[in-house]
Amino acid sequence: MTKLTGWKTDLETIRLYVSEAELSRLNARMPQSGLRYVKGRLMVNGKLIKAKFRYRGDFMYHWTYHKKSIRIKTSKGKLYQGIRAFNLQAPKFPEQLNNFLAFKLAREMGLLAPRTKLIRFFLNEKDMGIYIFIEQLKEMTLRHNGLMPGDIYRGEIMGPRDSFIDSGVGSLFETAEVWDKVSVNNHYPLEHKAPLSEFLRLIQHKQSPEAQKALGNLLDMDAWGKFSAFEALAQTDHFHSNHNYRIYFDPWRGKFIPIVWDPIGWNPHWKAKPGQKVASERIQHNLHAALFMNGDFQRARHQVLRDFFNSGKDVEFLALASKSIAAMEREIPNDPLLRPGNPQTVKANMKDFFKRIRQGFADIKETTGSGPPIQFHYKEGKLNFSVPGNHPLWRFRMIFDQRIRKSPKVQISYRTPAGIITVPVSDEIQLEGNQLTLTKGFLPNFKTTSSRLNKKIIKYEVIPGNYEIAFADFNKSLQLISLQVDRGRDWEEAVPGSPSPLRSFESLYAPVPEPTIKIPLVWSGNVQIKNVKKIQQPLIIKAGTRIHMGPGASLILEGRVLAQGTARNPIRFLPATSSQSPWGTVALTGRKANGSIFTHCLMEGGSGFKGKILEYSAMLSIHDVQKVTISDCVFRDNGIADDMVHAVYSDIQVIRTKFKG
Repeated sequence: MTKLTGWKTDLETIRLYVSEAELSRLNARMPQSGLRYVKGRLMVNGKLIKAKFRYRGDFMYHWTYHKKSIRIKTSKGKLYQGIRAFNLQAPKFPEQLNNFLAFKLAREMGLLAPRTKLIRFFLNEKDMGIYIFIEQLKEMTLRHNGLMPGDIYRGEIMGPRDSFIDSGVGSLFETAEVWDKVSVNNHYPLEHKAPLSEFLRLIQHKQSPEAQKALGNLLDMDAWGKFSAFEALAQTDHFHSNHNYRIYFDPWRGKFIPIVWDPIGWNPHWKAKPGQKVASERIQHNLHAALFMNGDFQRARHQVLRDFFNSGKDVEFLALASKSIAAMEREIPNDPLLRPGNPQTVKANMKDFFKRIRQGFADIKETTGSGPPIQFHYKEGKLNFSVPGNHPLWRFRMIFDQRIRKSPKVQISYRTPAGIITVPVSDEIQLEGNQLTLTKGFLPNFKTTSSRLNKKIIKYEVIPGNYEIAFADFNKSLQLISLQVDRGRDWEEAVPGSPSPLRSFESLYAPVPEPTIKIPLVWSGNVQIKNVKKIQQPLIIKAGTRIHMGPGASLILEGRVLAQGTARNPIRFLPATSSQSPWGTVALTGRKANGSIFTHCLMEGGSGFKGKILEYSAMLSIHDVQKVTISDCVFRDNGIADDMVHAVYSDIQVIRTKFKG
């Protein structure tokens, strides 16, 4: 890497050297010849290293002009700033910065996205102008982002050179057969796509509450909420049903995570029509529709937007955009291959580009705070209210005329096509003097319709969501003085009104979050486990308990575990019989298992577990769990799997523990 200041460029430069013979091979029969790597040398830290070089891009604007988009690949042993493969993308649009700033926004939001920067490219010391450096998605991308190696699926059935363009399949969300991989979990065969097939099956059954619940388990909803918020903030419609999807399946968390790739943010072709505001929801296809039917996704998405504006990240990003445009204005007069060729035209387009970003942020910010007043009706221990507008009611506070002396039993009710759903929330109520507060995240209702002209365009219309909350064992003589609500900015007064009928949530799963099971399961004596058993609630295992594990039997524990034996009465995880094949795993998984404790425990005769979607590679497997303590334990005689204890994305403390056999 060389950095020049003053004369022509203040950008980092990348210098590539390729012989005339190799360049002739590359350009011999375009576009086909341009896709074949030729040999060259790349300048890295003042030294030349071996590298390969070719053109890239599905469509003509990448390689028809003199400024062509290219890909460079180094050897495995010598990398460029920790990266083996990267792209130098010729800006696609007159405003130049669409992908650069969109990638910057994605990474600022905590999304999985390639590294990017503005650079000046020199080929055989000839200035080729300004390019966008973009890391190529590979396993190394995952490692750079603190993620374990796994499958990165690529969905492309639009470009002329896409592998599945002639498959006859019209949408990526129909079948896993039109996806391939750019990174592979080598614990499974290359053709293994069971997680993706399950993902697509659930999308196709999006109307089913069971499918929506399963989607919540299979997807990292926080990440997908960020991704959707990013689509809105970047005003991008470039994630199509047939193009431009990259998704990572984390095999250790069992979750799909979206990857931002080629977003083309703030494309002028997707800008709002005159007189219209920028859309805060981008819904184009079946995946989008399935996600917007999921209440957990919607709450995650709204929380991201709320935090983005409340933290001032919008202001910070606008400052970055302004700084980047200023840098480009200094560079473009000296770009010999600038497209379009007139620097003043480019400057004018960048000015309009900045205005689109700023106006889009302002339009979307309006949806994150106050909306139409919330109306309520309260009588004899029943609170009826509606949530209008385009944002959740995060919490409410009831203020009574006197002190609340006894905690009531409380449940929320709402209507679905299957009938009335009740959600118990008694243990989530907070009492303080004469105030009762509940933090829950109540969503408005919505309906979707397809455009008459284009059935693929899905219109999203918000309508009020209606709820009723019943208070049992409550002093009905208490008089409600005020109901205050928080929709993302601060407390505001709700307005008394007539009771609203419970209008059905026709399509929205979990308009309020499902309750977490907090009552623990307690084991003592002899416990038989004959197959794979999943336990979602907390688990307490008493001292002296013997857990008899059948061949291949496993425990998948999603809640906090307190397995606290004593020196005299240890807890034992044992084969059910002395002659059987190994049992599987005891697996702790997910943040609800945080704080688990294993004390004076013996585990012997286990192995691991490998299913179609998930793998646990040790007798005791700990995935994505924090503050786990293992003390005074013994692990011995495991089979098949190499590890007795294996932890990923976790924080564990091991004290006075022995490993044998």
